Amino acid sequence: MEDQLQLGLLRWLRGTVDDDDGGEEDERGENGLDLVRILERVLQDDGHQNFVHDDRLTQILHEIIVHEGRNNQDDLVNALIGVLGVQPEEDEDHLRDLFANLIAAENREQILQARKMADRDTKVMRQFLRLISRPFHMNELQFRRLYRLTPEAAMVLVELLGPALMHNSRTKIPVDLQVLIILRFLGYADYQRSISQDYKHPVCQSLVSYIIGRGIDALCDLMDTFIIFPRNHQERFETQERFRRTISIPGILGIVDGFLVRLRRPSQHEEAFYNYREGHCVNVQLVCDARGIIIGLRVCPGSNNDMFNWEFSATREHMENLRANPGVLAQEGRYYMLGDNGYNPSLVLLTPIENAPEGSPEAQYTAEVCQTRSLVERTIGSLSGTWRCVNRGRKLCYSSEKVAKMVMASAVLHNFSKFHGHLADGFAPGQVAHDNGRVVYALNDNYHAGIMERNNIVNMYYAQ
Repeated sequence: MEDQLQLGLLRWLRGTVDDDDGGEEDERGENGLDLVRILERVLQDDGHQNFVHDDRLTQILHEIIVHEGRNNQDDLVNALIGVLGVQPEEDEDHLRDLFANLIAAENREQILQARKMADRDTKVMRQFLRLISRPFHMNELQFRRLYRLTPEAAMVLVELLGPALMHNSRTKIPVDLQVLIILRFLGYADYQRSISQDYKHPVCQSLVSYIIGRGIDALCDLMDTFIIFPRNHQERFETQERFRRTISIPGILGIVDGFLVRLRRPSQHEEAFYNYREGHCVNVQLVCDARGIIIGLRVCPGSNNDMFNWEFSATREHMENLRANPGVLAQEGRYYMLGDNGYNPSLVLLTPIENAPEGSPEAQYTAEVCQTRSLVERTIGSLSGTWRCVNRGRKLCYSSEKVAKMVMASAVLHNFSKFHGHLADGFAPGQVAHDNGRVVYALNDNYHAGIMERNNIVNMYYAQ
């Protein structure tokens, strides 16, 4: 009986009753007899035939529904008690709770239906906006401000990333729109929801997260294509000749420096990422050539200093292999890297000489080294100012692994911009820390050999 009553009340709340053909028809009108008809059918099915001819109860229900409305629960419950012939002291509270639960359930269902309709309308609107947005048709200046590349360079990037983004993809979003979402995220480090609400690439936030993850992985796969250390004699010769414009020392292949990228507190090994100056971060070692092109990159936890990063880098190992190769040493000579005083001098790494007397060969050497080494600071400034997800002024709310991939993806895009001549000029470069006064924490045999090598270079090229 209770189940039948609940079914009848729920149909009344929805405003429909079953017709004879098994469908539904609207029987709620101004006469207020819809509940009466529902209860008649319910009670007939349950064997209560007397209610059909009870004019007094019909009149009560009619007056309640018409004059009080269905929100007057007290009068309606009293009427139902009379209809069912139950004892008020036994079932009144139960009927009141039943009626209140039915009203709440109906309200929840209405809210869910409204949300479903809103989601459907939003999806249709996003599809429509994607058809009419056409971001590649905007003027070049506005496009570069939003995506850090020219439309032509962005289309080349679409061709490069297309196979990776289309492979095993769960989305039907066009590849060009996916690339623009990736560029917008790395260029501004915006929240994903703000990117999804932009009419130029209207997609849901969860899809933005999915696209960014796949796009960053695809860019990291291009590191071996765009971040290349000089591999043969010809490339090494061209690289060192470009440095000869600012420094007298031959054999300079690159400049090394580090910068920090802040991130949220990691859930595991927090102490490894804590830096006493910037909090939780990663330490990025960047090596560039005389053109400002990145030729080496390494990311390690932020508690490690620049010297630690250098000691375990592939760049140092490659430079020492060149130095230990008799054939290269005989035919090409010695090769060096330049660094600041945060590094120990070694046979392959040259650093400035602190407190060199003015006008001395040491001072001239230090001036040229510092002038040349400023290229790496400008490169870091260009990288962090254009692709602001690696700007030290931002704090990324992602895991350390994801942040490391963002750094590598930004480096790939930096070189991609350089190779295509479309670096976003005019953007404010990020602030670069001048850490020439940093403390060197470890000394080894290479340190003393590096001091001797540096002194020989000063005597050979500056003491004349």
